[in-house]
Amino acid sequence: MALTLRATLICDEIRREDNGKLLFVGVYTPNLVVRQLPATLPLCAFQMWDSDSSATHQFRLVIQHMESRSVVLDGSMSIDVPSAGTGFLTLRMGLLRFETEGTYELLVLLDGQDTPAGRHAFEVLYQARN
Repeated sequence: MALTLRATLICDEIRREDNGKLLFVGVYTPNLVVRQLPATLPLCAFQMWDSDSSATHQFRLVIQHMESRSVVLDGSMSIDVPSAGTGFLTLRMGLLRFETEGTYELLVLLDGQDTPAGRHAFEVLYQARN
Protein backbone atom coordinates (compact mmCIF):
# COMPACT_ATOMS: atom_id res chain seq x y z
CA MET A 1 0.00 0.00 0.00
CA ALA A 2 2.29 2.73 -1.25
CA LEU A 3 1.38 6.37 -0.85
CA THR A 4 3.68 8.82 -2.66
CA LEU A 5 3.75 12.58 -2.10
CA ARG A 6 4.06 14.41 -5.44
CA ALA A 7 3.78 18.10 -4.52
CA THR A 8 3.23 20.53 -1.63
CA LEU A 9 2.01 24.11 -1.86
CA ILE A 10 1.98 26.40 1.18
CA CYS A 11 -0.47 29.30 1.35
CA ASP A 12 -2.48 31.45 3.77
CA GLU A 13 -5.89 29.97 2.99
CA ILE A 14 -7.64 27.34 0.86
CA ARG A 15 -11.32 27.90 0.06
CA ARG A 16 -13.84 25.94 -1.96
CA GLU A 17 -15.93 28.03 -4.37
CA ASP A 18 -19.66 27.40 -4.96
CA ASN A 19 -18.79 25.52 -8.15
CA GLY A 20 -16.46 23.16 -6.24
CA LYS A 21 -13.16 24.63 -7.43
CA LEU A 22 -10.42 25.28 -4.90
CA LEU A 23 -9.16 28.82 -4.40
CA PHE A 24 -5.64 29.37 -3.05
CA VAL A 25 -5.06 32.67 -1.21
CA GLY A 26 -1.59 34.03 -0.42
CA VAL A 27 0.56 31.39 -2.11
CA TYR A 28 4.20 31.35 -0.97
CA THR A 29 6.59 30.84 -3.87
CA PRO A 30 8.36 29.25 -2.01
CA ASN A 31 9.63 31.59 0.71
CA LEU A 32 7.68 33.24 3.53
CA VAL A 33 8.63 36.93 3.64
CA VAL A 34 7.69 38.53 6.97
CA ARG A 35 7.71 42.16 8.16
CA GLN A 36 8.62 41.33 11.77
CA LEU A 37 10.03 38.51 13.87
CA PRO A 38 8.68 36.61 15.56
CA ALA A 39 5.87 36.21 13.00
CA THR A 40 2.58 34.39 13.46
CA LEU A 41 1.02 33.18 10.20
CA PRO A 42 -2.21 31.26 9.43
CA LEU A 43 -0.80 28.58 7.13
CA CYS A 44 -2.42 25.90 5.00
CA ALA A 45 -0.90 23.22 2.80
CA PHE A 46 -2.20 21.59 -0.36
CA GLN A 47 -0.66 18.24 -1.23
CA MET A 48 -1.01 15.93 -4.23
CA TRP A 49 -0.57 12.22 -3.59
CA ASP A 50 -0.45 9.01 -5.64
CA SER A 51 -1.75 5.80 -4.10
CA ASP A 52 -1.68 2.25 -5.40
CA SER A 53 -4.74 1.19 -3.34
CA SER A 54 -7.37 2.31 -0.87
CA ALA A 55 -6.20 2.38 2.76
CA THR A 56 -6.18 4.31 6.00
CA HIS A 57 -2.85 5.88 6.98
CA GLN A 58 -1.53 7.55 10.11
CA PHE A 59 -0.26 10.95 8.99
CA ARG A 60 2.16 13.15 10.95
CA LEU A 61 3.19 16.65 9.89
CA VAL A 62 6.24 18.35 11.41
CA ILE A 63 7.62 21.82 10.65
CA GLN A 64 11.02 22.57 12.14
CA HIS A 65 13.82 25.11 11.82
CA MET A 66 16.69 23.27 10.11
CA GLU A 67 19.58 24.81 12.06
CA SER A 68 18.17 24.85 15.60
CA ARG A 69 15.72 21.94 15.16
CA SER A 70 13.10 23.99 17.03
CA VAL A 71 9.64 22.65 16.19
CA VAL A 72 6.94 25.01 14.92
CA LEU A 73 4.29 22.30 14.36
CA ASP A 74 3.96 18.64 15.26
CA GLY A 75 0.52 17.23 14.55
CA SER A 76 -1.01 13.95 13.50
CA MET A 77 -4.24 12.54 12.15
CA SER A 78 -5.65 9.60 10.30
CA ILE A 79 -6.30 9.94 6.56
CA ASP A 80 -8.51 7.70 4.43
CA VAL A 81 -7.44 7.08 0.84
CA PRO A 82 -10.65 6.03 -0.95
CA SER A 83 -9.08 4.46 -4.06
CA ALA A 84 -5.93 4.00 -6.09
CA GLY A 85 -4.81 6.98 -8.19
CA THR A 86 -4.00 10.64 -7.70
CA GLY A 87 -5.70 12.56 -4.92
CA PHE A 88 -5.22 15.69 -2.87
CA LEU A 89 -5.22 16.72 0.75
CA THR A 90 -5.87 20.19 2.15
CA LEU A 91 -4.43 20.90 5.58
CA ARG A 92 -5.21 23.85 7.80
CA MET A 93 -2.19 24.08 10.06
CA GLY A 94 -3.52 27.01 12.11
CA LEU A 95 -1.55 29.95 13.45
CA LEU A 96 2.13 29.06 13.38
CA ARG A 97 4.80 31.14 15.12
CA PHE A 98 8.18 31.53 13.44
CA GLU A 99 10.81 32.91 15.82
CA THR A 100 13.78 33.28 13.49
CA GLU A 101 14.81 33.62 9.87
CA GLY A 102 16.28 30.66 8.10
CA THR A 103 15.45 27.39 6.42
CA TYR A 104 12.49 25.41 7.70
CA GLU A 105 11.42 21.95 6.66
CA LEU A 106 7.93 20.49 6.46
CA LEU A 107 8.15 16.73 7.00
CA VAL A 108 5.39 14.22 6.29
CA LEU A 109 5.69 10.94 8.17
CA LEU A 110 3.34 8.04 7.44
CA ASP A 111 2.35 5.04 9.53
CA GLY A 112 5.03 5.54 12.19
CA GLN A 113 7.94 5.44 9.72
CA ASP A 114 11.12 7.36 10.57
CA THR A 115 11.91 8.11 6.93
CA PRO A 116 9.74 10.97 5.66
CA ALA A 117 7.25 10.23 2.88
CA GLY A 118 7.82 13.81 1.82
CA ARG A 119 9.70 16.95 2.72
CA HIS A 120 9.33 20.54 1.65
CA ALA A 121 12.02 23.11 2.50
CA PHE A 122 11.29 26.82 2.56
CA GLU A 123 12.91 30.00 3.87
CA VAL A 124 11.49 32.48 6.35
CA LEU A 125 12.96 35.84 5.34
CA TYR A 126 12.74 39.10 7.27
CA GLN A 127 12.14 42.19 5.15
CA ALA A 128 11.68 45.50 6.95
CA ARG A 129 9.09 47.93 5.65
CA ASN A 130 10.52 50.71 3.50
